[in-house]
Formats: sequence, C-alpha cells, structure tokens
Amino acid sequence: MFGTLLVYISRGDDEAARRNARWIALWTTLITFGVSLILVWRFDPAQPDFQFVEKASWLASGITYHMGVDGISLPFVILTTALMPLCIVASWKSVQVRVREYMMAFLILETLMVGTFSALDLVLFYLFFEGGLIPMFLIIGVWGGPRRVYASFKFFLYTLLGSVLMLLAIMALYWNAGTTDIPTLMHTDVPRSLQDLGMAGVLRFLRGEDADVAGSYLAAGRACRGADRRLGDPGGDPFEDGRLRLPALLAADVSAGFA
Repeated sequence: MFGTLLVYISRGDDEAARRNARWIALWTTLITFGVSLILVWRFDPAQPDFQFVEKASWLASGITYHMGVDGISLPFVILTTALMPLCIVASWKSVQVRVREYMMAFLILETLMVGTFSALDLVLFYLFFEGGLIPMFLIIGVWGGPRRVYASFKFFLYTLLGSVLMLLAIMALYWNAGTTDIPTLMHTDVPRSLQDLGMAGVLRFLRGEDADVAGSYLAAGRACRGADRRLGDPGGDPFEDGRLRLPALLAADVSAGFA
C-alpha cells in the first residue's frame, strides 16, 4: 500500500511519469517478495499452530483483526509475492494507457491477496477476498481486450453473487459460536445443519468461479497477453487454491461424507 501511495503522488501522464510508475511498482513488489522470504526462513515446520500471528480487537465482539499463516497458507503468500514482479514485467510494454492506475491496481490487489491468505477471521477473510474483486474488475474492464466490459461485469457479478451463500454460512457460524475466529471455530462443535449450509455455500462459491469466471480472465485479452506468453495459461483449478480448507475444518462430518 505504501508503494501505491508513491505511485499516486508521482503525478503526470508523460513518458517519465509512466516510467516512474513502472519502476516504483517493480521495486515495491521485489521488496515485498524479499520480505516475505523472511517468513520461510523463520517458519517452524514442527509447530502445527498458526505462526507470525497478529491479533487485535476490531468490529463486534468475537470479530477480530486476526492474521497469521501455517504450512498451508504460507506457500500461497510466497506464490503471490513471487508472481507480482513477473506481472509487472510482463505488462511493461503491453500496457501504455493509464499506466499509473494500472500499477496502483496491481499493488492494491497484491495487498488484498496476501490478506486473503493470511486472514484468521472469517469476516476479515471475506472482506479481503471481496475487496480483491474491485482492482480485478478495473484491470479487466480498462486494460482488457475487445469484450473487456462484458468480461469484467461477468467476473464481478458471478464471483460476488456466488459468495453470498458463503456470507450466509459465516453469519450462521457467528450466530452459533459467537465468533468468526478461525482457530477458535476449529475447536468448536458445529451442528450438522450448519455444516451442510457451510459446505453448500463454499461449493456453490467455487462452482460459480470454476464454470464462469475463467472465461472472464481469458477474455481479458490484451491485459493478460504478456503474462500468457511468459507464465502459461492463467486459468486454474479453484479446488487447489486453499479455500476448501475452511469446510474441511469447520464441516468435518460433511467433509468425511464427501470423502
């Protein structure tokens, strides 16, 4: 976010301003990647608990600002910080319009993605994830290909609407346990009816992304073309991105039934 501020204050739309925005974004992502490697160095694989934990009172009782990583989420944090410099380099020449705004959107997106993988509160996780839709909506809609407006709206609506059931499941968990803190919920006896609701919400959420959102990424065209050449197909399997960890932990009976 500090890098975003630096890009913002480097006003102008001439070639010098665009060059400065690119270099600020690149150095910001490289420094962020370097700092994230400290987590790998200091991470203790013998400890099963969450590490590098930050926790503070936040909204209502039981809803806290709670951050941390474990052996599942840490690789996704490193993957995010490692890919971002490549994304900046891949778009170095292909993006020539509103370069400052493009770099700011990517830096904000990185912040929200790291927050998504580090959040240890369900409400915090939901806000980080849904917040990430905004810069992605802009990146696809402004710098995409011929059908970028259609693709951006499809991406935004399907992802947002697909996560409504997940939000209802989070609200139900809060009503049942009085907290949305993930480590606490992992040791909470959740009724089978709420497990069914939670699993249905998460699976609908993932199904909507798997079926509909991949097309939005591919239709983004020009904004992703450089990354396509360098990094391969941007599509992926949402079942591999770590979010199934929540129902596996919080909906143990239903997960065992599916297995």
